[in-house]
Amino acid sequence: MKSLDTLTADLQLTPDQKGAFDDLSNGLTAASARLRDLLTEYNTLNERLVNLQQQHLDLEEEYTRLVEQQLGE
Repeated sequence: MKSLDTLTADLQLTPDQKGAFDDLSNGLTAASARLRDLLTEYNTLNERLVNLQQQHLDLEEEYTRLVEQQLGE
């Protein structure tokens, strides 16, 4: 982002070119913020998935233990 701003400051641009660069800069800023939000959401959901997978394994092991206990009696 900073290099884009530096580039626009160093160049002699027409008003149309400046407008296009400004639109590009604004779009990249918005996309960057959205990407950060999505990464945060992904990390939260991935952590939940890992916890649910572990819970599933724990429940499966407990179920197996209970079935073996019932069959052993």
